[in-house]
Amino acid sequence: MTTTSDDADRMPAELAATAAAGTIPFTVVNHSTVVEDAAVDFYITGQQAQVDEDFGPAWRVGGIKFERAAAPRGLPGEMVLVIADDSDQAGALGYHETLPTGTPIGYVFAKTDLHYNLSWTVTASHEVLEMLADPFIMSGANVSSTSWLAIEVCDAVEADAYAYTKRGVLVSAFVLPAWFIRGAKAAAYSFPAGIVKAPMQLAKGGYIGKWQLGRWTQVVAKMAEGQTASRSMTMNRMDAHVRHSVRMATGPVTLADDE
Repeated sequence: MTTTSDDADRMPAELAATAAAGTIPFTVVNHSTVVEDAAVDFYITGQQAQVDEDFGPAWRVGGIKFERAAAPRGLPGEMVLVIADDSDQAGALGYHETLPTGTPIGYVFAKTDLHYNLSWTVTASHEVLEMLADPFIMSGANVSSTSWLAIEVCDAVEADAYAYTKRGVLVSAFVLPAWFIRGAKAAAYSFPAGIVKAPMQLAKGGYIGKWQLGRWTQVVAKMAEGQTASRSMTMNRMDAHVRHSVRMATGPVTLADDE
């Protein structure tokens, strides 16, 4: 992960030191009864490649090393992803949070994913990328004089229909930094390119947390008529930002038009 001196000032000391050393350990723990360890190891090959080759260059993230272990290893600066069976949060296929110790941790509920005919590896990739973009869930993009968007890089394009294959592993699409910049002119706003056509546009089934008038809301793009339910409509991949209300919008929607 590339950091600045300002970033280091905001990090727990161990994570800042590890980042400065050039490597951040990312431990993947498999507690699921429906996903074998061999499948997790295969997922890790694709996840490592996605971060090294696609996400890292776009978001200035590097030095991440994924490894499977039976439990969190307690390493300095460690980040953790736990693969479990059933959701422990209503409406969640996966989420991420920061523990009181300062450890960023994500959860994937593989059995729940499979129940909805969705890919647990896409959920895992989704949570990993969002943890790397905002490990401590405290960043936002100022998009107007009165509103901010949470730095959640997969929510706007989170449907499995937009996922792509990396080393044989289905991984999540994500938005690029230009997506958060009102009026930005860029060759692409998402990876893969073309899922969204403009900054702050939500793909069908996408959503984003928005801070305005002293509270979080969630702007959600509806699925196409006749399309099966997606995570954003039934079982959300969510994060530890608490959204107090959900405001529906016709999708796809551009938030610049939604102020």
